[in-house]
Amino acid sequence: MHRCIRFIHIDGLHSYEAVMNDLYKTESYLTDGGVVVVDDFMCPNSACITQAVYDYIRRAHDLKIFAIANNKAFLCRVSKRSIFRSLLVNIFNNLDGYLISYQDYDNELGYISITENESDSKFQMIGKRFKSLQELQKERISI
Repeated sequence: MHRCIRFIHIDGLHSYEAVMNDLYKTESYLTDGGVVVVDDFMCPNSACITQAVYDYIRRAHDLKIFAIANNKAFLCRVSKRSIFRSLLVNIFNNLDGYLISYQDYDNELGYISITENESDSKFQMIGKRFKSLQELQKERISI
């Protein structure tokens, strides 16, 4: 069963230790192109989940967050992060009502977040908003 699962959804006990245990188990089962989704991420009622995910990605070197949306953290292997980010950007760029925010400061963390949007901006990075992918690309070297 080593590295044979392409999609893992973690939605179990909300304790810090349970989430850490689930995340460490996923490392050996997730394929190179697989995705892990952690439910109830960034929920005030489930703060232990958020803390566990951030502690895990600080300790582990192979799985990192590539996106956050609808109280879920999306993780993949570091080598696939740009592929999954680009895929989500292309999907949500074609849907109305969403804001895609780049949460990287000098590629420090390198993930995007997707939220419902009330403005005419489609993309955001720290301190700036853009109405189109083309405007954003002028500002950034790569997406």
